[in-house]
Amino acid sequence: MILVVGATGSVGESIVRTLRQYGAQTRALVRSGSEYFWLNDSGTQFFFGDLRDPISLKRAAKGIDAAIISVNVWLESRENNHLDLLKGVKTLCKALLEAGCKKVVLNSCVGADLDIGVPAFHARKEMEQCIINSGIPFTILRSPPHEGYFIKLAASAIRIPQCSGNVLYPISTSDIALASVASLDSENTVNQTMTLCGPKELSARGAYELACQALNEPKMPTYITGTLYGGLKKLGRPFRRFSNRWSEIDIWFTRDFQAQPSDVKSQFGIELTSIDEPLHEFSKRFHIRNTPELREQHMVHPQFYATVYSPGTAKLSDMPKGPVRPSDNTSS
Repeated sequence: MILVVGATGSVGESIVRTLRQYGAQTRALVRSGSEYFWLNDSGTQFFFGDLRDPISLKRAAKGIDAAIISVNVWLESRENNHLDLLKGVKTLCKALLEAGCKKVVLNSCVGADLDIGVPAFHARKEMEQCIINSGIPFTILRSPPHEGYFIKLAASAIRIPQCSGNVLYPISTSDIALASVASLDSENTVNQTMTLCGPKELSARGAYELACQALNEPKMPTYITGTLYGGLKKLGRPFRRFSNRWSEIDIWFTRDFQAQPSDVKSQFGIELTSIDEPLHEFSKRFHIRNTPELREQHMVHPQFYATVYSPGTAKLSDMPKGPVRPSDNTSS
């Protein structure tokens, strides 16, 4: 049994579906309030728990042979922040060790080894160290931003720093998932920290502009000057969570992250996917999940969370229509 932590995230969902395609028994750790039901057609088991709940983590780890951890925070809050994630990963590692887990794969990010004073990168660096010190055989995968990151960034009201362009190799979530799954039983990846990347060099600004074009309702890229962006990063409380967010974006859009796509191909035996098509595919899913009428047509009904399907056999057309969320109701 393989535990996937962060299963409802962009990368986590891709990991669950990849594992199920290969017929692996999968347990997804999900919070009861999350939209886990989008994975109902995958045939994964759901375990309702939370990284902030040590008891649920101990229960989730029982009977687990391996775990893939892919957690992140889009925008920090009191209930969901980098510090809580770090504490949760430490608790989870202890539970996995006690349960006899044989392998842990952590999805981190490029730049996690840099001492740059940005909470998002610092937390990932600490998570890596926690995995290394856990006593469990591990693989740490450092990735650049993926297509989902740029689509969500383009669809949000967040302004991007005006910059000429940096060196980046954006990666697809499907390639991160394939590398994560391949790392579970590869002897060459045991106790290794490895860097992933996409097949071609493309600046963060270039990927962001492609994401704007890929959205079903195209929008013009929005930029602000570097001076103003620097001021936003220095905002204190109560704007700390926004300041942290802007600091992370600034790193992705201004720092160079060199990579060797050929190394990734040879190490994991996968043919890397250009980010262009994944951007369009993610844009379609994003549009569906954020449009009430389309959600109703495509969602897998939440009541089926206890049903297990064989990989690839569940048809969305066979499912009853899902309920309208309270937030989707419009006033007359």
